[in-house]
Amino acid sequence: MRKLIYSFVIVFLLISTSAYAQDKLKEEVNKSMTGEKAKAKNLKQGEVAPFPGHLLNKRALSDMVVRIKFGRQLCDLEKSHELDKLKLKLKEQTEQSKNTIDSLTKLNTDITAIQNKHIVELSKIVTTTKKGFFERMKDSSFWTGLTVGIITGVVLSVGSYYAFNK
Repeated sequence: MRKLIYSFVIVFLLISTSAYAQDKLKEEVNKSMTGEKAKAKNLKQGEVAPFPGHLLNKRALSDMVVRIKFGRQLCDLEKSHELDKLKLKLKEQTEQSKNTIDSLTKLNTDITAIQNKHIVELSKIVTTTKKGFFERMKDSSFWTGLTVGIITGVVLSVGSYYAFNK
């Protein structure tokens, strides 16, 4: 989720920076157009320029014309390419997140099923072994154990009495 937010912030910053740069460029062009009249003079090597400004050779002039004519299209193409890359990356991250959620959901379901089986088994053990006093009195093993315990206690008591008195 954090990467998604970062992606949106980066795209927003790129768009706003580009818009700001375009506004500044328009301001500069307007300032230069309103300030003075355009002047052009062909110069030969060694000649002195009749006015201050920028000197461009034919290659630089053609580059500038190409940038002016096709700069917007190039910028749009680059922006579109970057946007497509970000969309692809976002799609991959979304798919990865979906796969992670699906696997964790399956794991959770499996663990819950195992825990439920374990709870059922433990409750069966607890209900079969846990009997109250009156329920135990109904068993014959209870009375057998009680009888054997009483007889053993009486025999030991009588035996120890005779052993210590003689």
